[in-house]
Amino acid sequence: WEFLSDRAVRTSPLAGAKATESAVEILLAPGGRPTLTLKPKARDLASEKTIFYVEGDQLFVPGPGVLDGKHRFRLRPAQGRLAKLDLLVPSRLTVSEVTGPVGSWQFDAEAGRLSLDVEPPQSVPFEVLVTTQRGLEALPTGLEVAPIRVAGAAGEVGLAALAFGSEAQPENATATGMSEVNPGDFDASLLPGDGYLLHRVYRYGAEDGSIAARVNPVAPEVRVTSRQVLSFGEERIVLSVELAVDITRAGLFQLGFPLPPGFEVESLSGPALRDWAEAGEENAREIVMHLNGRTLGSQTFSLTLAATTPTGEDNWSMPNVTLKEASRQSGELVVRPAEGIRLRTANRANLSEVDPRELGGTARDALAYRLLQKDWTLTLGVEKLDPWITGQILHSVTLREGQTRTAIDALLKIENAAIRDLRVHIPGLDEEEAKTLRASGPGVGDLVRVAPGSDEWDIRFQRRLIGEARVSLEYESRGDREGGKESLMPVAFPEVRQPSYFFAVRSAGRLELAAETLPVGWQSTEWTAVPASLRDSAGERSAPALTLRASSPEEAAVIEAKRHALAEALKLRVAGGSVTSLISPAGDELTSMDLTVEVVQRGSLTVVLPKGGELFHLFVNGESVHFVREGNAWQFFILPGGSANGADDRTAEVRFAYVVPASISGARPGRVALASPTLGVPVENLVWDVILPPGMELTRNDGDLEPRAIENRGLFDRNRYLAESQAVREDQNRRATALLDQASALIQSGDQTRARQALSIVANGFAIDAASNEDARVQLENLRTQQAVVGLNTRRQRLVLDHENGEADSVVNEQLKQGAALNRVLNEGEVNFRPEELPQLLQGNSSDENASLQRIAGKIVRQQQGTEPLARPMGLVLPSEGMVYRFERPLQVAENAPLNLELGFAPVSRLTAWQIAAGVGLLAIFALLLASKLTPEEPSKA
Repeated sequence: WEFLSDRAVRTSPLAGAKATESAVEILLAPGGRPTLTLKPKARDLASEKTIFYVEGDQLFVPGPGVLDGKHRFRLRPAQGRLAKLDLLVPSRLTVSEVTGPVGSWQFDAEAGRLSLDVEPPQSVPFEVLVTTQRGLEALPTGLEVAPIRVAGAAGEVGLAALAFGSEAQPENATATGMSEVNPGDFDASLLPGDGYLLHRVYRYGAEDGSIAARVNPVAPEVRVTSRQVLSFGEERIVLSVELAVDITRAGLFQLGFPLPPGFEVESLSGPALRDWAEAGEENAREIVMHLNGRTLGSQTFSLTLAATTPTGEDNWSMPNVTLKEASRQSGELVVRPAEGIRLRTANRANLSEVDPRELGGTARDALAYRLLQKDWTLTLGVEKLDPWITGQILHSVTLREGQTRTAIDALLKIENAAIRDLRVHIPGLDEEEAKTLRASGPGVGDLVRVAPGSDEWDIRFQRRLIGEARVSLEYESRGDREGGKESLMPVAFPEVRQPSYFFAVRSAGRLELAAETLPVGWQSTEWTAVPASLRDSAGERSAPALTLRASSPEEAAVIEAKRHALAEALKLRVAGGSVTSLISPAGDELTSMDLTVEVVQRGSLTVVLPKGGELFHLFVNGESVHFVREGNAWQFFILPGGSANGADDRTAEVRFAYVVPASISGARPGRVALASPTLGVPVENLVWDVILPPGMELTRNDGDLEPRAIENRGLFDRNRYLAESQAVREDQNRRATALLDQASALIQSGDQTRARQALSIVANGFAIDAASNEDARVQLENLRTQQAVVGLNTRRQRLVLDHENGEADSVVNEQLKQGAALNRVLNEGEVNFRPEELPQLLQGNSSDENASLQRIAGKIVRQQQGTEPLARPMGLVLPSEGMVYRFERPLQVAENAPLNLELGFAPVSRLTAWQIAAGVGLLAIFALLLASKLTPEEPSKA
């Protein structure tokens, strides 16, 4: 029992009372008439022994290769609270998910025990759902399952059921230790979907029981229609196959086909394809296509096979790609030979030859066939031709101080047959110049010297080229020119017939060029006389200083270059700054410096602290930055984007603080010499506030700054510190919120660069609440991913266009070409775009290609963000207490010279000279008065 009284002052258990008795001692307050109330003591569930009962519904769904299980338990606590459960799981079953009022769970596969922590502990009925899974042998196979048991239950009953889908069917299902019941008694909501039916339902109790059955597969029916395109090149054969597969009756987990001898898989994709693998060896290889689980209905797959073109063979057998599971397969075949190759039908069976235009074979000399049966065969006759090459060459020479850069652009026309390599003769290259020699262009793979010390090189292409081709050579030489003269000599392409050769000579703006008397074979001409296609391929449309034409010259042409001077410009400039120095009573100095830096281009700033100074924190645009320390110098990079008005492209904010210890430890300063950090750049509008120690005042000052104002800021207590700290945080929050809003506007307007800077400042500054900071981080990641997707797609479009070259074996999507024509990033070099322009930039891509680009871009961005972020240093609020003296300097031109201040201090209670003189005078007057009083008076005369 419990004893309650409205006038009780103290209630304590009565000593000596028995365990079966309720006795207390109550001390009552004086006055009034007390009231005593007795009531039964409340029930304590936590101290009661736990007793509960279990009712279960357990469903087993066999399928090809896997057994899925769902186990729902309804638990009814009868006494106490249920805080922990132990479930006995039959062998080979693996627990994959647990739902219900469960905080954590752990499954011991070896012991077959699932431990659950019920959170919060339950005293009322509740449900727990356990999902299990186990592997099965290939169908048909035997199956034996048993229900999961709950350990410690006072009573347990339930239903165990078998259900089957469309891919498996039961045979001879029997139960041991269980009784069969009507399937309508089982809760059908546990079934995975509409395509599943209950086969048998059994009731189990406290005794052990199991269910045994045999599971048989349902045989599928597969029909295939294919469209195949064979590109027959001089070096490479590519077979593109589009398979339309119709799967009925039962689903399949995999498909397969024999790999033709000599061929390799370049790509294999499809919406229903998870991955693929190659099995077998040598001529008995097979491709196995693993699907996304059980697959039914119409599916499409894209397959690309490649092989090396056979040499020395007049007849070639066409490979037959047929799915092993197909009961019937038909389709179409188009054969497209490359330039310089002629094909004819030598032998065919179970296919019919048709007009190529009916099947889309528009290439010259193409062949087309209809595939009538699975076992068709085709033999092609092969005939090859020799190449014929003509071309135009532009030799561009750019003269700089101590450097000569040479670029050679050749536009070639290759007819009759494709080529794999091209020889070029470059006269007069020394070893240093040869190291800088590079070859580029669509399809160019490598540049190899024919022999050591030779002037002949082989340009090797990634594949055979035919039709229009472009080759670019670049190299440079360094060092002073002898007599200020440069010799020009054309390179030779021995395999090019009747080349048109032009020279374009330019200077870097500090050199004046003039041509001496031209030798035989050289001719001065106009820049407009160079073919427009050749000028455009060089990428430099401005008119050169000299334009020459060479036609079988016998000697080199000499160019004279005269040098001019050029001034140097600064990358950074400090447009304004504020310095606050706090002097401690012991003479230590704590200084905080805020700078507004105008940034012409990305550059580094070196801050050299005063002797003995130690850096406390460093922020650029509100973010921590990496820095390099060399002695007392700290170097770091500065990017624009941190002005007080938001992100811009011209200014940055730099903030740092440092500590300088006193020269004599423990001494009270009478004179202090302050020195500012050296920045290495000009400084304008510098304001320096000096905060004196309490009880001190400035007596003298000297240095590089002019005194401007004196302010008494009073006492700096806890409330003032909290107020100033709150003001700083609110200002940071206001600016971060404005930056976040500005970033959204910049994204919509297409200014990607400034939007990325603003989001980076907000995400890394942690000046706003966690939700907004996470929003900024997500926007920044999405923006980076979009930029990476556009960059990857632009690079992909450039590679496709560069490698097209009009060849017969070059298959280019027309939509992709149209998208490349509309891509401003590709055509104009404009990297900014609005969000609504993204679909236009990705025009021509399929959904699978866009998804692949998204995944690759996501990995690139996550790898860039994978480095450990910088730890954010602690900010500080300087206690501006007492007298504050302000000094100013409008301009500091000396970049590496610090600004100095020499200050003298004295206690405020010190007596001045006039105060001492006045005190001495008062003391003298007081002494005279006292002496006159103590002197006795003389007696008066009678």
